Amino acid sequence: MRLSNIRKLVSDDEAVSPVIGVILMVAITVILAAVIGTFVLGLGDDVTDSTAPTADFDFESETNSEGEVTEVTVTHAGGDTISESELSAAGSAVEADGDNLFDGEGTEGDVTAGTDDSIGGDGNVDLDTDADDGSTVQVVWNADGADSSQTLATYELPAEAGEE
Repeated sequence: MRLSNIRKLVSDDEAVSPVIGVILMVAITVILAAVIGTFVLGLGDDVTDSTAPTADFDFESETNSEGEVTEVTVTHAGGDTISESELSAAGSAVEADGDNLFDGEGTEGDVTAGTDDSIGGDGNVDLDTDADDGSTVQVVWNADGADSSQTLATYELPAEAGEE
């Protein structure tokens, strides 16, 4: 008797098709609602407008006779061309966060591979002369017309910085 009950249970497939159909209809409804909601609310526009560029930056520091860092040269080493108005300096070794990098002569509005600027020295961004070991300089990208930003590169001052 038991064997016949098991065969009946395995071969009984009533109500399987309607359950699968209901699950598929609910899934399609949820997907359509999400797509329509994204277009109606305009959420897709914000995502595509503020995609950070991909770029590499090299850093080189100069020290005085006492071993203190007096200038950091930032060079765009490769990657996307970026508008100079979108790049700023930040970090614990920068005197005032938000000062524009690459705002000097020769950039003509765009920062491309090989373009460089100085933090400290003759550059338009001041280096904090009291910066301690491990202080950082960051290249920050700020999206034009949007409230998004991203750190593209970070440089840690060498151990000689700030030592007396």
